[in-house]
Amino acid sequence: MVNRSIEKLNSKEEYEQFLSSEELTGVYYSSEQCGVCNTMKPLVFDVFDKNGLSIRELSINELRETAAQQLILKSPTVVIYDRRREILRSSGFIDLNRLNEQIGRMLS
Repeated sequence: MVNRSIEKLNSKEEYEQFLSSEELTGVYYSSEQCGVCNTMKPLVFDVFDKNGLSIRELSINELRETAAQQLILKSPTVVIYDRRREILRSSGFIDLNRLNEQIGRMLS
């Protein structure tokens, strides 16, 4: 696992800017009270790092409106965007092998 700090989106403006910054980006929607979120977070970020993709965390507690606009109904949820368009979503206990395979297909 890559040892790095997990960057957080702290405002709707940061969220919008991040989605516009690259072709493929990921957002990890989580809740502070969610044990699965805290367990899965470094593992999901590691998959993105190994594939060279940018990912940021968005707290559904702090940015409720932004999460609601994206129809985030449970946490954790990982969404991959291509130029602001959602192309993949996975929620709950995320299958890391499947996520890695799906990212690999997107990149090839």
